[in-house]
Amino acid sequence: MKKVAYTLVLLSSLVCGPLSPGDEPPAKDAQKKEAPKTKVQELMQRKRELSHDVFDAIVAKDYKTISQKAKGLVLVSQAAEWRVMPTPRYLQYSAEFQESAEKMARNARDKNSDGTTLAFTQLMFSCIHCHDYIRDVRNARLDPMHRDIARAIDVVALASQR
Repeated sequence: MKKVAYTLVLLSSLVCGPLSPGDEPPAKDAQKKEAPKTKVQELMQRKRELSHDVFDAIVAKDYKTISQKAKGLVLVSQAAEWRVMPTPRYLQYSAEFQESAEKMARNARDKNSDGTTLAFTQLMFSCIHCHDYIRDVRNARLDPMHRDIARAIDVVALASQR
């Protein structure tokens, strides 16, 4: 059980940190105005808030809150803005996220502590892997050496939409 607790603490610290190279710490100058958030940024912020709430509820063994917040995570993942990259790998990570959130809700309903913890850990891994993937694809598009790879990814994404 100590390993599970350690894993949760480690994963929650990852959730707290920036998830993409575009995430920057708040401006130190109070006079600087922040640009309005995009729908995707608002969605990701909501996902982080719900994930933090789930973590707190897992630690407190508050199964009702775990179930409610896990269902909220499923709803967030069903929003149109969620689909930022229609590639097979992105869709796989998105499906893994939804499955983990649904498992977490079921395990909370059954008051299965280890099951909810495992589902939360799987959910966090799907987030981390997806953000790594998106970052890699975006960097490839910016790097002249890797533009051919980025074009190939775009071709696959277009083909999978048909």
